[in-house]
Amino acid sequence: MMSALRSGDSQDLADLQYVYSFMRLRHPDQLDVWLSGFITESLTAYDTGDTTSCRKGIRERAVSGLRGIGDTKLDELFRQAEGPKALKTFFAGIKLNDAAYIMKTLSEKLKTLGVNAETPPDKTAGTFAFYLRQQVESWGVALTDDIKKQIGFYAESFQDNYEKMIKLNMGFEEKK
Repeated sequence: MMSALRSGDSQDLADLQYVYSFMRLRHPDQLDVWLSGFITESLTAYDTGDTTSCRKGIRERAVSGLRGIGDTKLDELFRQAEGPKALKTFFAGIKLNDAAYIMKTLSEKLKTLGVNAETPPDKTAGTFAFYLRQQVESWGVALTDDIKKQIGFYAESFQDNYEKMIKLNMGFEEKK
């Protein structure tokens, strides 16, 4: 780790010193936890037996280790930075033609939001769209027109697949 810092420019060391100083001055009660996590992550970053951490990795771990230290401004910055990636991953994971996904993930979410066997398909699709909007908001991502279109697409697909796939796998009816 130190060799990676020494081989880099002085900016690498300055950045690490800045984060350390920030922790020492603003969150001294969390300094030991941050330092331990940073060192452990840097030493165990690779399973290949090569313990040499690259400069970029060291800088990334120094900053990402600040997540969850109780600084609300930093937590909000992380949420804003990570939100778009989390949203992309979330949307990619929606599988309306996958019985296991519907049974394990979707049914519980929708039942929690009040969907039951008597809920009409259009209302159920609306509840699904509401759930998607909640997810977007939870990651601090702006509800842009593109995201609204994406939610609309999923809600429409949900309604199209409701009778033949979703309702059957929500646990409301016996499979035939």
